[in-house]
Amino acid sequence: MQRPAGARRHRQVDVVMDTILVVNAGSSSVKFQLFGVEVNGALRRLIKGQIDGIGTKPRLVAEASDKSSLINKTYARTWSRMCPPRLPW
Repeated sequence: MQRPAGARRHRQVDVVMDTILVVNAGSSSVKFQLFGVEVNGALRRLIKGQIDGIGTKPRLVAEASDKSSLINKTYARTWSRMCPPRLPW
């Protein structure tokens, strides 16, 4: 079968997802994990971490699957610079 002039041939592309990001957001923290999908479909945790102290003094902690620390950093409080002054009423 011939294609009409100017018609494009489209290839089917299989998309394979090899990582899954899981996020759990709370009122003052965000926890996350990154999993790798093995060839047999099994999941393997690659990274686990959290950001806590949101709204006060944020801290980011993350570790690799072998429990080695990837980051453990506390950030300066910036909330007061972002918000207008409170009104006295």
